[in-house]
Amino acid sequence: MRNMIGAAVVSTLAAAATVPAIAMEQELNMLELAAESALNSVGLRDVDVMGLTVSQLATIQAIINDDESDQDKKRRIEAVITR
Repeated sequence: MRNMIGAAVVSTLAAAATVPAIAMEQELNMLELAAESALNSVGLRDVDVMGLTVSQLATIQAIINDDESDQDKKRRIEAVITR
């Protein structure tokens, strides 16, 4: 009886741990797509978004939201990426 309860608890905990992991993976995929879309909007393609730091992504987002021309944004973002 104790083994059955223990197995049920382990099974429940394993299932509960899987749900946040799946949600986190989905959120990460959404962030990756959003970053790629933002970079594509200024003509930057084939950037390894997953290789960028959070700081670089935040800086890039700030640049995207600026009122500069796309060419100026692209130039500034390229500088951020190469850091």
